[in-house]
Amino acid sequence: MNISFGHIGINVRDLETSKKFYDSLFNFLGAENSHIGKNYAGWFFKDFSLWLHQVGKPHLADPYDEKHLGMQHIAFRAKQKSEVDELYHSYLLPKKIPILYNGPAEYPQYTKGYYAVFFLDPDGIKLELMWTPE
Repeated sequence: MNISFGHIGINVRDLETSKKFYDSLFNFLGAENSHIGKNYAGWFFKDFSLWLHQVGKPHLADPYDEKHLGMQHIAFRAKQKSEVDELYHSYLLPKKIPILYNGPAEYPQYTKGYYAVFFLDPDGIKLELMWTPE
């Protein structure tokens, strides 16, 4: 069997705010195209897609917490190490997007040469752009 990753779906508190955030981020990162509807939004990359869905009213007050059961974070893979720095300096800092762990750094505890920047989306979901040597 030869499978690949299909898509990620995320429930968000304010779809309009999250659509703007992810549309801008994914345009910067090179999404191939997007599909934005009334209650959802999706972006397509070479190997997967990511979809946002408006959370229902009964759950609007439920906070996201990466330490609770469920999704911990989403990592996107850069093709070059310099792309991690480019995202940080040219996109995250100018837009004042919350950065975690003081910006881009090496994380040898994950694997030799692992380099990443971690940041938050509008709902506090941890995102990462990472690079590893081939």
